[in-house]
Amino acid sequence: FGFSLSVPISGGGALSLSPIGEETTASLTSDWPHPSFRGARLPDARSISSKGFSAEWRVPYLARGLPRSFVADAGLYSLDSGKAFGVSFVSTDSPYQSVNRALKYALMFLGIVFLTFFLIEATMGGRAHPAQYILLGLTQVVFYLLVLAFAEHIGFETAFIGAASATVFLSGIYAATVFRSFWRGLVAFLAFSGAYCLIYLLMKSEDYALLIGSVAAFGAVALTMTVTRNLDWYGVRAEASSA
Repeated sequence: FGFSLSVPISGGGALSLSPIGEETTASLTSDWPHPSFRGARLPDARSISSKGFSAEWRVPYLARGLPRSFVADAGLYSLDSGKAFGVSFVSTDSPYQSVNRALKYALMFLGIVFLTFFLIEATMGGRAHPAQYILLGLTQVVFYLLVLAFAEHIGFETAFIGAASATVFLSGIYAATVFRSFWRGLVAFLAFSGAYCLIYLLMKSEDYALLIGSVAAFGAVALTMTVTRNLDWYGVRAEASSA
């Protein structure tokens, strides 16, 4: 038998269907613009636009993996476990989604911060203790927590601007103190500002986050190689000139 129904969903994160019929054909239409199809089977046909989506599934008897008959009170859920299919309703405006996207590149941004300190130390003089690197890294880690905590109360945009400004300002002042130079601190401040602008792009980008992150990682490595290409890592030139 066939049936059709309209289901208003409020607060639900997903909708799943079970192929209990001998042959199951399902067609799903919704005005939600960001679906994520899930479960044992992907749609045989689907269409996604800014106005919503539609999807169709067809599960024949041999593909459903369920017995033809069973006792209704003998654990129907266990018979259906892992066989259901459906869709998750992704909320792209959620601060949790944006922070989660940026967390995937957290190690890369920690690397950028450490590289900035290292390049200043290697090319401009000055020394930084390993403990100071650790404190600087902890500051960047706490940034994500600040964004998430404040976004729940004042919105994502305001929370990001406030947390990023505080983190960049603190890191720049710390760099100027560590290297005992206003100009070195300014260089660190500008580098950190660029890094957090990049974090913002990743948090807001839905389709190009991977592309932006990959290009940024390559650019950071290329810049480090270019700046340090003439460094005398082993002090051979210094020893030769003194001899």
